[in-house]
Order: sequence, then C-alpha cells, then structure tokens
Amino acid sequence: MDERSDTFTFDYCGKPVQARTGDTVASALYRSGQRIFTRSFKYHRPRGLLCLSGKCPNCMMNVDGVPNVRACTTPASAGMRVRHQNAYPSLEHDWLAIAQQFDWLMPVGWYYKAMTRPSTWHAAEPFIRKIAGLGEPPPKGSDAGEYEHSYRQAEVAIIGGGPAGLQEAVELGARGAKVMLIDDQPALGGHLRYSKRSGIVAAELIAQVQKLPNVEVLQNCYCFGFYEGNLLGIVQPKPHSKAAERLIHLRAQRVVIATGAYEAPLLFRNNDLVGIMLSSAAQRLIRLHAVTPGEVAVVIGSGQRSDEVVADLGEAGIRVAATVPPESVVAATGTWRVTGIQTHNDHFSCDLVVVCAHRIPDAGLLTQAGARLEWDGGKGAFIPVDLPSNVVAVGEVTGASLLAGSPLP
Repeated sequence: MDERSDTFTFDYCGKPVQARTGDTVASALYRSGQRIFTRSFKYHRPRGLLCLSGKCPNCMMNVDGVPNVRACTTPASAGMRVRHQNAYPSLEHDWLAIAQQFDWLMPVGWYYKAMTRPSTWHAAEPFIRKIAGLGEPPPKGSDAGEYEHSYRQAEVAIIGGGPAGLQEAVELGARGAKVMLIDDQPALGGHLRYSKRSGIVAAELIAQVQKLPNVEVLQNCYCFGFYEGNLLGIVQPKPHSKAAERLIHLRAQRVVIATGAYEAPLLFRNNDLVGIMLSSAAQRLIRLHAVTPGEVAVVIGSGQRSDEVVADLGEAGIRVAATVPPESVVAATGTWRVTGIQTHNDHFSCDLVVVCAHRIPDAGLLTQAGARLEWDGGKGAFIPVDLPSNVVAVGEVTGASLLAGSPLP
C-alpha cells in the first residue's frame, strides 16, 4: 500500500473491504455495512458493536490466523485477513442459532446433570466440544510469529493514557522522573478523543508528553496484572514484523493508576440486539472514524451526558426519535436487529439505540495491588480506598465526577 494513500483494502471472509487511514477493523467493517460481528457463546444470538473500547467480547474475530482478536481496537492494515468466529456457515445465517428455540432444555450446567452415565457423556462429548468455545487455534505447525519476553524498569509507571494519565506524565516527567506511560488504545487521549465534555485539549497534553525525553509511551499495550513488588504484566501486540506478541515484565518504584471509568450496559429485555450500543461507542464511530452508526436513534439517558450525545448524533445527520430516561425502558423490539424501544407509555421506532449508561471505575488493577473497594451510594459504584503506599490513583478511577445512575424498575 502507498503510505500516502487515504484508503486501502483488507480481506474479510474472502471479500475485499475498503478501509481508511486510522480505521480499526471494526470501524471499516461497520462502514462497509457489516452489522453482526460475532455470535453468543451458548445460544448463538447475534452480537453487534457495543463498547468499541476493547471491554466486551462482541467483536472478537480471527485476524491473520489469530483467534479472539477484538476488532474494535485492532488497527486495520492493507492485506490483513479477517474472518468471523462461532458461526456456521455465516454470521447472518448461523445454523446453530436454532439452540435459542430449545433454551428451556438447556439450563446452566444441564449436561453435567443430564449426562451422568459415562456412556452417555462419551457419546455427546465430541459434539459439545466441537460447538463449544470461541474461535479456533492456529493449525499445528503454522508460523504465528515469535512470542517475546522483555524485562524493563521505571521510576514511575502510569497505566492509562487519558487526561489524568497524561497530566501525571507531564508533571512527573518535568521533574526528571523516568516515566513509562502504558495505554491500551490505538491513540492517546482517552475520552478527550471523542467527547466534548472536557475543556482540556488532548493534543496539547500529548504534545507536552512527546517533548519529554524521559517519558516513554507504550501505546496499544494492555496491562493485565499487578503483582507483588510492583511488577506489572503488559502485553504488547506485534512489537515488530517477526513477533506476534511481547510480554513485558515491568518493575516500577511507583505506580499511578489512571484507567478511568467504563460504561456498564443497562438491563432491559432484548438489550443485546444488534444496533444497541453504548454512548461512547457511538461517539467513537462518529468522531474518530467518520462513520454514521444509524439513521433514526433513540437515546436512553438523562442530563448533560444525554444532551451531549443527542448533539453529536444530530451533527452526524442522525434523527433522534426520542430521549427516554433509563427507568422508563421496558424492552427493545426486533428479532436479530433493534427496530424500536418500548417504554411504559410508548413505543419508538428506530434502527439505533444509544445507551448513556452508568459509569463504573475501572479498578481491577487497584484491587490486584491490594486496595479495598468501598460502596458509595452517591456515586452508585464501588470506589477504591486504602491504597498501598507506592500506588496512586488519579482521575475517574477514583470515582471523581461519577453520579449514581437512575433507579431501574
């Protein structure tokens, strides 16, 4: 591909898909008209884009022979080979979706309770194993690249490249500390990349970080573990052309957790239909990838957050049929794709439902470090308290600016 070109193509299930510079696999597929990205594990219900931040399994696909890759955070590249998982013969027409009609026969753990005889279990086991699981491992002997290990040290490790993490990197880097900033997104900035609700300009913070020679940025890297002695486990995908992944063992004198908060889906009947997505996902499609997620939308939410989302949808040319409070929602209507929202008093037709969900601190690494979570009714979330002396939390992971969500019926 000519690097100066704005567009390129990759292969999806034998068909060429056009992508633009800066696209992820998911954004390019969505622009091309793809709406189902995977099928659910047990009943093979269709799954569409939900979070677009790598926090859910709704977009896991096989990319270049590697199974269970989250398409929403994987940058698209020319010649990439992408195919769906957990569906036969296609995502749109999955024969195993017939399992939905027999859900009453398959409660949790039914096979352990029904197949108690060894002969019965051995007869059924090959079929259960064949349809169980997500994805297929690479063929034996295939060249998937090397898996490397790297051992690093830093005075300060900052997890999270949003506004709070960037601000900490600027302040600590200006003091001369050796800082390593780790972020799991394709680009720095956090919610500032797609949201207008903050006056801080992400580009300014990023420019300041890049000017500091003692601040190293590990982008598109995921910190999955916080261990004794301030040891962090970090996965870096494709560090170079000959390696599939690199496992970084990072030892830091001090750790700053700036992982922010994430949206938790609201509970209502059929809330998993294709076309129902979190507000941050809709904003990412619109502002980061210039993709229009639908034509007619219903926004579930209230207050400043929903007003911002309604404005973004309007700017993208999407008609907002209604904005409804979360407590009034009864169910989403539709078979495989959403066609409307039923409230206690009305029904609104739409092809897109944007959920302004309650935000919850992403405190997993803090609990691994030994922090305690304490319920805060005013914020409607468990807030980290009693942090170890060498660990600091900044930004929304502390519960700052969070408010309790609307009560559900």
